[in-house]
Amino acid sequence: MRKYLFLLVGIFFFAGISHADNKVFTTDVNALPQVSRQFLTAHFNDVKISHISIEKNWYGIKDYDVILTDGTEVEFFKSGEWKEVSRKNTPVPPAIVLSPIAEYVKTNFSDNYIVAIEKDGRKYEVKLNNGIELDFDLGGRFRRIDY
Repeated sequence: MRKYLFLLVGIFFFAGISHADNKVFTTDVNALPQVSRQFLTAHFNDVKISHISIEKNWYGIKDYDVILTDGTEVEFFKSGEWKEVSRKNTPVPPAIVLSPIAEYVKTNFSDNYIVAIEKDGRKYEVKLNNGIELDFDLGGRFRRIDY
């Protein structure tokens, strides 16, 4: 019985450790992959980095979160490609928005602008400054709206 109790405790301990996330904070831009550094230079060259959060798990680096001094948050996949850009009351850089998405927003929400954009393997999710969220497929075709 005692053997089973120790085995059970050991399993729970190992499972807890294997799912624990670690975050490393730095201000060293060289901790980012080259692709991420190029993205930040191209689109946010005039804004300084406040800090970088490197999220790690049992299998290695999960992703990178970069906070800029103006409050902009940029999240990168572990490969270095951008995953999400979120700004407070400032539009995201137009160069990162696919032209069909930009055209849709300009046509249907002419008084608004994009303050956040997120991409994953299936879609783009765009948030406007009025709080409306729009979903697009990877080709930039409109899919749905969230109010």
